[in-house]
Amino acid sequence: MLQEQREKLEHCGLAAHVDVLVVSEEAGVSKPDPAIFRIALDALSVRPEDAVMVGDSWSADVVGARAAGIRAVWFNPLRLPPPEPALAVPELHGLERIAEALRVLGLVADP
Repeated sequence: MLQEQREKLEHCGLAAHVDVLVVSEEAGVSKPDPAIFRIALDALSVRPEDAVMVGDSWSADVVGARAAGIRAVWFNPLRLPPPEPALAVPELHGLERIAEALRVLGLVADP
């Protein structure tokens, strides 16, 4: 599975931007278990409050990241209603507008 994930990153042109790749088959735990997020944080020597998880699965990515203390951003290209609106999780609807993506991720200030 690790090789498959690496190939996906290469295909999308994202491989150069990924420092650590954690896959459940090797980690022995799957999302949404916070342990898999902690494995990634430990591998990067990053604290949860300094990380952002962008994921398309509400139940695995958003719920798991929040349980690990990581800020979550929901990649929601279909603009579905959030399963838990009260959580007010930021959303990305596509990656074509990089300025908007960076704003949602908190990497640039609002205009």
